[in-house]
Amino acid sequence: MNESELSKLRGVIGSLQFAVTHTRPDMAAKLGEVQVQISKAVLREAQETSDVRLCFHSIPTDQLTHVSFGDA
Repeated sequence: MNESELSKLRGVIGSLQFAVTHTRPDMAAKLGEVQVQISKAVLREAQETSDVRLCFHSIPTDQLTHVSFGDA
């Protein structure tokens, strides 16, 4: 599965999660199983790319921007 397909799948899972939370508790266990499988795929990818390194650079204080949002 490529990154675009994985992103679309996560979108579908998010939509289903909303439905399960608000109107379809009968689907909760099945959706949970799907989410576990996606997590295993992500974990497998993380293990396969464990040699990847991140580098963090400092940002001057005068160039910082703080953004926040809320979702009802």
